[in-house]
Amino acid sequence: MKIVYTLLASLMFSTAALAEQVFFSAPNLRGNWQVVGSSGDSTLNPTCKLIMLWQDGSSFELIKDLADGELYILLNNNSWSINDPPNTRANARLNFQSGNTISGGSATFELLNKNTIRFRGLFADRFLPDFVSSNKLIIIMPGTVPNAEVNLEGTRNGVNVLSNCVRTYVPKINPTKPGINL
Repeated sequence: MKIVYTLLASLMFSTAALAEQVFFSAPNLRGNWQVVGSSGDSTLNPTCKLIMLWQDGSSFELIKDLADGELYILLNNNSWSINDPPNTRANARLNFQSGNTISGGSATFELLNKNTIRFRGLFADRFLPDFVSSNKLIIIMPGTVPNAEVNLEGTRNGVNVLSNCVRTYVPKINPTKPGINL
């Protein structure tokens, strides 16, 4: 019984510690988006994230790093099994589709693991207008890696809520360490 009590207490403590890291939460936005603000920790910078999750556990995250201002995408596709080594860089094409109109361009991504890639250093003034006004984003992957499709319904509202998250963040007194959220 003592072991069960200790286990339950440690779960409650770790859950409380995790809850303290979230300073902003807006679940169930239009188009199945959610926004989460995390204050980070000793290794991760504080962020605000616009997130879409799929039933298979895959995810698309548009992330604003609150320490250095970087805007980037983290895409986890559980149907991928990319065999290249982590940190490999490659090009993909980001196609924003709205009706018969396609816009976008090529972008370099970094492979983090067999099913996760990161597009770093997005320019908000170039990326966000297409992101919020298009119906879907199709990420054309190189070689035989299947393309990824993201439904962009509700992104205008999602980006507004993401902006609210950024505005509500209050930096800690301790300076944040430089780093990249993974």
